[in-house]
Amino acid sequence: MLRRNRSRVRNARGIAEVVGTLMLILIVVAASIALAAFIASYQKQLQAQQAEAQQRSLESLKVLNLAQVNPQSGANASKLANFSFILASEFVNPSSITSISINGNPLRFFAVTPLAPTAGPTNCSFSSTSGLNLTPFAEVEVTVNTNPSSTGPCGYSFFSTSLNFPTDEFVQIGIFTVLQNTFTTVFLPPTAVPVVGTIAEFSGGGSSTGFVNVPVLDGSHSFQAGNGTLTSWNWTITNTTSGSSEMWNASGEQVIAPFVSTGFGNVYTYSIVLTVANSNELLGISTIAYTYHP
Repeated sequence: MLRRNRSRVRNARGIAEVVGTLMLILIVVAASIALAAFIASYQKQLQAQQAEAQQRSLESLKVLNLAQVNPQSGANASKLANFSFILASEFVNPSSITSISINGNPLRFFAVTPLAPTAGPTNCSFSSTSGLNLTPFAEVEVTVNTNPSSTGPCGYSFFSTSLNFPTDEFVQIGIFTVLQNTFTTVFLPPTAVPVVGTIAEFSGGGSSTGFVNVPVLDGSHSFQAGNGTLTSWNWTITNTTSGSSEMWNASGEQVIAPFVSTGFGNVYTYSIVLTVANSNELLGISTIAYTYHP
């Protein structure tokens, strides 16, 4: 009997050891499976992050130029009423634009006209909530309405109605995408530099024979920084001499002053305004006072 009991104890111990070993193996296997699953999940997440980072680095959107830059009318002629810009994708995959800002102010509404690969009608339904999706290598014209009192079909573009966009200041366009890229382009206005020089002109025969100094309006010192080139020079000359209300307009980089025929022996004062425009239709304006002694 005693031998039988001892045998049973040994058998029970052997079974317990086998069960313990099996449980230990199961625990190790389960831990290995969990570790493998974690590593696979981590690798998948890492691959997704790397793929997203690669896509982010490859995404490329460019604002090519400004177009249809229009000032307001009347007393607000020095402020923009609306303008457009050409937006092009250089990305092989679609781009999703979540927000567009002008001079740091996000757009609430904006109009889009497809240009390439196929042209299409203007669509006013884009907003800060709908965003804008671009197909690969697409090109569109985005129109921004900067006049708070506008009754146009697409409506005012901004959240605040107190914003002003002078025609002679920079325009900064910010494009923000789902891939967390930001593409910023700044269009600078030209700088107008009016100068009044003189040239010696022969006055003809008779008692007044000789050379006289003729004033010349010179805008050749005006310049354009950054993108764009100068395209026009327009002058507005006002006679500010007491009792006078004369005004002239002239165009050109260098022009003979229109007041050269003023009577000799007197002193006259003038306000001279030079307005230069660039290829992005932005303006540079500068005013000088000039005293003329014919």
